[in-house]
Amino acid sequence: MSLIADTYNTAIDPTWETWSKVQTAFLEKQRDLYGGWTAHYYSVDLYTTLEPPSYSPDYLRANTRFVIDSLRQVDPQAVWVMSGGIFINKSDTWTPDAIEGLLSGAEDDEMASDGVSIMIDDRSCLISLRKRCLRGTAPTPFSASGGYGTP
Repeated sequence: MSLIADTYNTAIDPTWETWSKVQTAFLEKQRDLYGGWTAHYYSVDLYTTLEPPSYSPDYLRANTRFVIDSLRQVDPQAVWVMSGGIFINKSDTWTPDAIEGLLSGAEDDEMASDGVSIMIDDRSCLISLRKRCLRGTAPTPFSASGGYGTP
């Protein structure tokens, strides 16, 4: 048996007070190291390598809200940038309801993705920088006009 196969990986749940304490300490240290500078974008990949203990939309929505709130305690303009690849790579567990639960915990200006196209209810959805779209197509920052535009 390999060591990896026998290892049980766990993480701090975003709804725990410990999450906020650790994230606040990390972000404050990072800000100090960069002399107070920030681009206001923070990569937080909660479920890229770990599975959530529940795929309940309410649980996922609460996790998103806690992540956003703890980021904004340190940086009021914080935007959570997450990888949308989990929705494709783990499509058997990331159902449309689970995806919508996770994304609906944030306002449009609070969460962004790496621009991965996903399917929700048989409709193409592009989650792009500073704008998420649960149904239809969102603008992309990589349009021919050089700014936001249609994909």
